[in-house]
Amino acid sequence: MKNNDLVNTIIARLILNTRRVKRLNNLIEIANDIEFLKKEFGNLIKVSELIGISSDMLNRFLSALKIEKEIKELIKERKIDSVFFVHYLNSFNRNDQLTLAKYAVKKTINSQELRVLSPLRKMHPNEKIEDLLSMVQQSKDKKIYVIEFSDSNNKIINNIRQSLRKHLLNIDFKVYKKNEIGYIEISQVGMKKIKQSIKENKTTLKKFFHKIIYD
Repeated sequence: MKNNDLVNTIIARLILNTRRVKRLNNLIEIANDIEFLKKEFGNLIKVSELIGISSDMLNRFLSALKIEKEIKELIKERKIDSVFFVHYLNSFNRNDQLTLAKYAVKKTINSQELRVLSPLRKMHPNEKIEDLLSMVQQSKDKKIYVIEFSDSNNKIINNIRQSLRKHLLNIDFKVYKKNEIGYIEISQVGMKKIKQSIKENKTTLKKFFHKIIYD
């Protein structure tokens, strides 16, 4: 083991940085301390026990070391200083990361919006990230329900559209397919109408959509 004084100093610093709202150090420095102790003690679980926070949370701090180098500079300057934001940002490709980082510096995007944006990007890989972000921010007060189903051909998709038009009069919906997974998006207002309908017909939501998708 390296110098005990150095190890104890890093442990104390890490405890201070993970137990307070305003941290003394930036996320890169904190991640480096975690990485140092991880190597020193052999695994992250031991570090977790020493610091008193979960290994999952420590891994989120470590995500700062995996981010694109340009964004690391912004983190060092503390222009981006949210561990959750950096953690979610790692799920995007390089170009998306650089674009989203610009919004972060301007403080026009938060970690919650980024968390919602991540799966949306996977569903729409060819769309502009700016357009998807706009969609998230404009609809954050409008809950959208998404139903997933398997679809190895386009026949099911076409049948669903027809069936939905028949059963969901005056309800906005969207049906699309990515790879072999189909998606139905229905607004909160639409879902309320559906739930009222299935209540009147004494059925269940699961049976309703099974009929829509597979019958």
